[in-house]
Amino acid sequence: MTLHTERIRTLDDVRAFLDGNKAADITPHNREAAYAFIERTLVRFRYHFGLLRAGKGLVREFLAKVTGYSEAQLTRLITQQRRTGHIRDHRLRPPARPFPTFYTPGDALLLAEMDEALGQLSGPATKPALWRMFHVFGDRRFERLAEISNGHIYNLRRRRAYRNARTTFRTTRAVPSPIGQRRRPRPEGRPGFVRVDTVHSGDRDGEKGAYVINMVDEVTQYQQLAAVPRITEHYMVPVLEALVGAFPFRVSAFHADNGSEYISCATSSPPSSTTTGPACSPSRPRGRAGADAGGIPRRWS
Repeated sequence: MTLHTERIRTLDDVRAFLDGNKAADITPHNREAAYAFIERTLVRFRYHFGLLRAGKGLVREFLAKVTGYSEAQLTRLITQQRRTGHIRDHRLRPPARPFPTFYTPGDALLLAEMDEALGQLSGPATKPALWRMFHVFGDRRFERLAEISNGHIYNLRRRRAYRNARTTFRTTRAVPSPIGQRRRPRPEGRPGFVRVDTVHSGDRDGEKGAYVINMVDEVTQYQQLAAVPRITEHYMVPVLEALVGAFPFRVSAFHADNGSEYISCATSSPPSSTTTGPACSPSRPRGRAGADAGGIPRRWS
């Protein structure tokens, strides 16, 4: 909402505005607009030049109503306008008299080196070690750190130079798992070598879609389909057993394209109709268990 208050030029106008908007809560668009409005209002009513106390209270109430600022905020801004003639936001600028920095980034690196050697002890345990490095061993690099307090030790540990020196990154290490074998299916013209794949039907309105299980024989291309709400052992095991049992021939082996859900389910409760365990095929599935999973839609329609 935008308020046009340029016509409010007398105290009677201010009093009428306050009486007619007692139940309204007004918030300015941004801080710069609020500061400019306060400055214009103070100049318009000559707040610092002859305005009586009752009038000043009425103007303050008017400014508080329009800007939503508290009494303390208005006092600070009015004082700034009286001293400088303007109202400016100085919070994004560095302080005029900043506190001196005693400990340098080099001190943070020395503390990181000490913590690396000692295993990052607590502040009270690290402080004597820093003191000994200068007073006992004579290492002048620790001259400032020798008299550091426990609290400043933790402050230095929060600095970016310290974190960069102590942070290490390790790549994900592959863990070999013997529960499955990585080999290509070799049916040699015999039915019973089944490929299995999972296709997610997608999400809709934040709701997870179903997972379609597609199981196809390598030789005969005999196909079985099923759907589960989650790819967990609770849902997968009974469905896989039903699919394997529905084939008109004995299933000798089934192959998943690196699908760990089938390896986990098969090893925990292998289907009774299979004679060999699961195998992960490094090649891309062929036939009806290929990329489009037998024409199963991958998204909600």
